[in-house]
Amino acid sequence: MPDHTKDTLDRAMGALVGGALGDALGMPTQLLSPARIAELYGHVEGFIAPFADHPVSKGLPAGAITDDTEQALLLGRILVESGNRFDHTRWVNALLDWEREVKARGSYDLLGPSTKRAIDAINNGVPAEEAGRNGDTNGAAMRIAPVGIMMPLEPLDALVAKVAETCRATHNTSIAIASAAAVAAAVSCGVTGGDWRTASDSAIAAAKRGATLGHWVTGGDIAARIAWAQDIVRGKATKEAIGLITDLVGTGVASQESVPAAFAVLEVAGGDPWQAAVISANLGGDTDTIGAIAAGMAGACTGFLRLPQDRIADLKGIHIAEVRALAADLVAARMSKGCADKTSTGKDAAACGRLVHVGSAVVDYVYRIDALPAPGTEKTASSYAHFAGGGFNMMVAATRTGMTVVFGGQLGSGPNGDFLRAAFATEGIETLTPPSPVMDSGNCVAMISSNAERTFVSWPGAESLLSLDMMAPVVVAPGDWVFASGYTLSYPKSRDALTDWIKALPAETPLVFDPTPVIIDIPRPVLSRVLARTTWLSCNTAEAAEIAGPGEVAAVAALLLEAHCPKADGVVIRAGAIGCHVRLADGTAQTIAGFKVEAIDTNGAGDTHIGAFVSALARGVQPFEAARYANAAAALSVTRHGGSSAPTDQEIQIFLNHDAAAHGGTRRLMPTSLKV
Repeated sequence: MPDHTKDTLDRAMGALVGGALGDALGMPTQLLSPARIAELYGHVEGFIAPFADHPVSKGLPAGAITDDTEQALLLGRILVESGNRFDHTRWVNALLDWEREVKARGSYDLLGPSTKRAIDAINNGVPAEEAGRNGDTNGAAMRIAPVGIMMPLEPLDALVAKVAETCRATHNTSIAIASAAAVAAAVSCGVTGGDWRTASDSAIAAAKRGATLGHWVTGGDIAARIAWAQDIVRGKATKEAIGLITDLVGTGVASQESVPAAFAVLEVAGGDPWQAAVISANLGGDTDTIGAIAAGMAGACTGFLRLPQDRIADLKGIHIAEVRALAADLVAARMSKGCADKTSTGKDAAACGRLVHVGSAVVDYVYRIDALPAPGTEKTASSYAHFAGGGFNMMVAATRTGMTVVFGGQLGSGPNGDFLRAAFATEGIETLTPPSPVMDSGNCVAMISSNAERTFVSWPGAESLLSLDMMAPVVVAPGDWVFASGYTLSYPKSRDALTDWIKALPAETPLVFDPTPVIIDIPRPVLSRVLARTTWLSCNTAEAAEIAGPGEVAAVAALLLEAHCPKADGVVIRAGAIGCHVRLADGTAQTIAGFKVEAIDTNGAGDTHIGAFVSALARGVQPFEAARYANAAAALSVTRHGGSSAPTDQEIQIFLNHDAAAHGGTRRLMPTSLKV
């Protein structure tokens, strides 16, 4: 699989399959008035078959997709096959072949008016650049999602130029290009990790750029109409909002109606793909296209896994495995364009620099109890589960927030090792070293009490046996970050090899080090050698005190940098729910408050904090803001069961946006009197 995160592929799938859901739900209601929809079907909330004499959809089964989805998938394949320069001839011929095929199937849902008019002109000898000069309807916008998947959001001019290129043969007008650019930008923003509000802002910016391209035709400004359409429905009840969209925005095939209507639907649905599909299906007019656009944009922002899987199973005319293959190809093309992609933070994504994790991973056996048993007594657990744990939790946090992660530690050759390898594969984490031929991976028994506190008992396995020969396949490339853990340094048969390997790292390679609770088992000379090479130290208050002695957090952080980590860029001292203290090498420092949440499982919270912090730093986020981002990631993780419960970048951004709104946009700081 190409170098891209699982999360990116999931959002790409969300865009394509979300669009299919909106298309299929609106299929039986397209071209009907709201009153007629209510008369025939009531309020449409699920897939239904069209009435017998439907002018376009008659004969189709409930859940069937239409031209919106079929042409989007077709465009995606042409984009992949065309490479850097879009092949207009292949595209036009593909559309003609598609229409012949759907006619043979007996379908009445054929090429739209602009596309049909342009292809007829091309067949009569008109150049492609001229054939689409009057195409101002929504055909380009309805099928543009693959361009948004393939093209990074920045530079925006490149994305809009690719949109215009795909529009040239059929929709080469200012209105059509602006409309398609808006949708593509929203999808690209979602695929990158942006939420639906950020996607809407990106769409308006792209529409303004797109309006300067193609042949000018009369009509309302798309960017202005998108902003206006969202504004008039904001905060309105769904029924009232539907009336406003129908009566004021319009739901016809004209781009300046249906595309702003789709963004208004996105606003009313609050970014929920299925609700966007339901609202669209009841609008009347071009319901399948509005639904495909709105639910596709929303799906890009939520991802495939958050779509209603039972509804997806009922779709007709679409093969999810084929869609996934196309999405993977489009994402690979996106990543091949270099490091221009942006996360929703607006910083460069970490696709060009990996996190090379040389720590350890074990299997966690988790028992939930009301309280720890007293000596000599027994407790019955209320639940039991086993998870991939140890360093896996940190790696998951990094990869879910946009970083490519590879594992350079040691896994075993028994059932625990097999379990861990499967978990790694699920998260898209590549293992660089071969399995240990002599030992299985270790495990850790975690007992979690009703107040979310936990107690651990561990048994070392293959991760405790590490040699330089075993690490030979672990090659660090320019731009990579390296993470090391105190657990590996605590093992007598691993610490020397890892310390020597760290010492040999290129000087420009950042090393992030977490001493972990086993710091007391690490010989001080070994610990000192690693700290002397550390670029970023992340530790909790107890670990900080073990290294530098107890005291006020600000003084301890200063001592860590001055006396123990002289080459470090900074140190982070984590204080659980309270927050964390960050001190930089230049002497600046902030103690950044945590977030108040209802914790149900604190296992892995520190790992999540480190993974999110490193991922943010790697894409250019400033340290104090990266710490706030990591605080939010850790806060979200403790509201979920399991150590590897790290949130995605999008979830963190939504959480931060809501918190900022609740606190008037003020930065969350706390007094620096915290003691360690």
